[in-house]
Amino acid sequence: MSEELPNDESPKDEDSMEDPIIGSQLEDTPTLTPYRKDFDQVDKMLSRAIKLSEDSRVHEPTCPICCSPIRSEAEDLYNQNPRNTVPIKQLLREKGGIETNAEVISHHMKSHKESSNELRKIEFIDDVRRLYSSDTTTLDEIKLCLSIITNQIMNVNSIGESHDSSEADIVKMKATETNKLMTTYKNFIQLRANILGEMKDNGEIISIPTAKFIDVFNVALSESKSEREREVVTKILNGLRGG
Repeated sequence: MSEELPNDESPKDEDSMEDPIIGSQLEDTPTLTPYRKDFDQVDKMLSRAIKLSEDSRVHEPTCPICCSPIRSEAEDLYNQNPRNTVPIKQLLREKGGIETNAEVISHHMKSHKESSNELRKIEFIDDVRRLYSSDTTTLDEIKLCLSIITNQIMNVNSIGESHDSSEADIVKMKATETNKLMTTYKNFIQLRANILGEMKDNGEIISIPTAKFIDVFNVALSESKSEREREVVTKILNGLRGG
């Protein structure tokens, strides 16, 4: 008499049985998902800090010289004699209709005439953009920071006495620096705990006690009706056990 399989209308040979579909179970398996915000808004925020015009010159909207069509003439005049702002003031009044003072002129020439600072900002934003696009999660980056801090703690505490420092000075330095590093380490640990807690609250992480998880499969194993079912359950159970 053929052995009946549960939920089947007719018996099937074990060799012809298809592998159980466990896709839905796998989808529910706890996983760490990337905890990252969309970079678009961050990129926009950083880009607003750039005060460059289309011709790559610094343009501060609140500066009357930046907004003047005779800006280049004023800057050329300043380059001829940086110590005297009177000719620049006269030029702006007579040719540009701008009433200003020596302080505004000096500020523009020192802060807006050269674009090196703004170009460095662009380089910085580009570096941030490239780093952000790497395939790492916030948790990965925290782990990296913790590894670096751990390495620094080991380096600090491997320093020995030298002719420049006494043993007492070295001990004091080690205690001070280790305390600073451990404070930073603790902050990263707390940040990681907060992120994991938030992900759990949002349903991005499902925590199931290992013992409870294995017990469920043990019950499934004991209730298996065929050798094939027992093989599948045993394989999953061994995987959970690390076997």
